[in-house]
Amino acid sequence: YEQQLIRVRKFYQGNEEEVNRFAESTVQLGLAFGFSGDQALAASAKTAQLKQVLESQEAIIEATRGGLLMASVGEMETEMGMNRLIQLAQQTGFMMGGLTDAQYELMTAEQQANIVRGNTIRVLDQLNAVENSSVAIMEDITFVLNQFSSQASIAGESIGEMAAMSALLLETGEEVSRAGTGLRMIYQRIGNENTAAVKGLDELIDGVDATGITQMKLTDIIKEIGPAYDSMTAEQKRNLAVSIAGSRHYVKFLKLMENQPRLLELQTAAYHGQYSALDEFGIKAQTASFRQQQLEAVVTNLQIEIGDKLTDSYRKAAEGQAIFLKGIDALMETDLGGKAI
Repeated sequence: YEQQLIRVRKFYQGNEEEVNRFAESTVQLGLAFGFSGDQALAASAKTAQLKQVLESQEAIIEATRGGLLMASVGEMETEMGMNRLIQLAQQTGFMMGGLTDAQYELMTAEQQANIVRGNTIRVLDQLNAVENSSVAIMEDITFVLNQFSSQASIAGESIGEMAAMSALLLETGEEVSRAGTGLRMIYQRIGNENTAAVKGLDELIDGVDATGITQMKLTDIIKEIGPAYDSMTAEQKRNLAVSIAGSRHYVKFLKLMENQPRLLELQTAAYHGQYSALDEFGIKAQTASFRQQQLEAVVTNLQIEIGDKLTDSYRKAAEGQAIFLKGIDALMETDLGGKAI
């Protein structure tokens, strides 16, 4: 607990009263999700690093709430959940909801908190919908997402669309460590009009030149070339995939093309937010196991609190023991001590 509190103070960089208020708010927030104080502080230490971005304490607390919610419904450690959410936010800017820095800075602390809360919940609903609609788990989906979401976001993909592609590749046997790398490579190749990928797509997509193709979302490209792809031979499909994804990742593109109906299902689930993250947590919160988890968190926090209050007593006892032992040591150096031996 103390180590996590030190990290919060290090990253938050406010006055003592402000830091303590933030830490206390975090501990109480953690209890609401069934996490002990040290677990909650581990998450808030990460969001504290966003202080220069989110500005107000209220907004930072809402970001922390989002990370704890992700950890709860995604069954992750609090620090991992917070890390994944922050990485995604930094790569896509979703917490700002399309606002410029100047627009965000003009808002009150309450308005900033509302923006962060609303946009974070929306993203968590999309991620939770994809997880619940596939065999992929949140931990793996977010790992894959953070390998390519920056490039995909620039291309205009929504997080729901990115999550759907990630889950599809995981469902079809791609390794977690390689799925995101393959998608990143595809975005890099279709983002450069001088690549074989863009030249190959230019022949298949009518009414759009090479420059226009580089500005298209991968999701839209898949839809546009679908009819032409369906009429190709196996060899033509492979050649197209190699030109778009490269020889190391072409199978990933083939999987996206061959499983378009499934991809659409996952994208639709994400778009409609079919499985609310808050609703899922609400169901979890009614279970006996969660109430036990929450009680254990309360007990842990009380143990820490009592330990803190006894710190001075422990220190004085240790000092007294040290003085006593030094006296014994000094006595052993005397004749009296030697005779005693």
